[in-house]
Amino acid sequence: MRATLRFLADLPVYDEEQPYTLYGFPEDVGPKTNCVYEDVPGIEINDLRHSSTTEQFLLPACGFQLHRQPSASRLRADMFEDFRNRPEVGAYLEETTHLAMQALNAPRALCIDWRFRRSGSTSGVRDQLDEIGKARHRALAPAGVMHCDYSYRGGLTTLQKHLTPDEFQDVLGGGGGLKSVWRALSRVENTPLVFCDRRTVRLEDALELDQVSPAQVEQSMVLKYRASQRWFWLSRQDPEEVVLFTSWDSVRGGDILGHTPHGAFVEGEAGEGYGKPRESVEVRLVVMWQHETADT
Repeated sequence: MRATLRFLADLPVYDEEQPYTLYGFPEDVGPKTNCVYEDVPGIEINDLRHSSTTEQFLLPACGFQLHRQPSASRLRADMFEDFRNRPEVGAYLEETTHLAMQALNAPRALCIDWRFRRSGSTSGVRDQLDEIGKARHRALAPAGVMHCDYSYRGGLTTLQKHLTPDEFQDVLGGGGGLKSVWRALSRVENTPLVFCDRRTVRLEDALELDQVSPAQVEQSMVLKYRASQRWFWLSRQDPEEVVLFTSWDSVRGGDILGHTPHGAFVEGEAGEGYGKPRESVEVRLVVMWQHETADT
């Protein structure tokens, strides 16, 4: 199928300025962002369900892979939206952590974040900076801009925040990375997730984005469009069809992006006004293949 996807516009300003967005600052501080986005229509989105070569869609190669695994939890929106359901959410996060370990043959993984999203929501991830503890229990809008969750620097900062110095060095040496596990709460009919084969992305088309709040600066990436990019989705994705994708990879160098660009449809057959709202949960993990305890 063909759909419209949203990208960072290819403008000369980004040759001199790094893209940025400000959150939580007074209105008189100046421009809140220098990002200009464009909707690119008619992009071919390849359906993984009809692919005869699914063996090529593996995490180490393209940056994402499918994994069929029913959840032991009774997934529903209020489970993630009600702050009082923390034990149920905790059980799902633990289950998903073990799923990632099994799927990736990793001896250890650490859950560091999760996001519940619903199409049609107007909330952004930083809309509740003064209530960060409860922000995870509010439905966020799907991310319509094609992006990567972390830049290389942003991934390093995140790892240092959650790991011991020894664990950090293990991951930095190729013993792990940041992965995400994405699951729909019901069959997806609206704003499905799309992924780009990272092998088809030119490194210079993935630009680091500074996300600046009064307390910190986080770095993600936004993508410029090129016709050489190959995009994929899974039609009628159901809750048992989980997507694992690479958010950050310690391997740097060469000409392959160490992150997986992704986002949601803007319009088309499965766009915002089509079908019932999409509800999904994404779990972010540090996955480690090398880990030695202090007793070894």
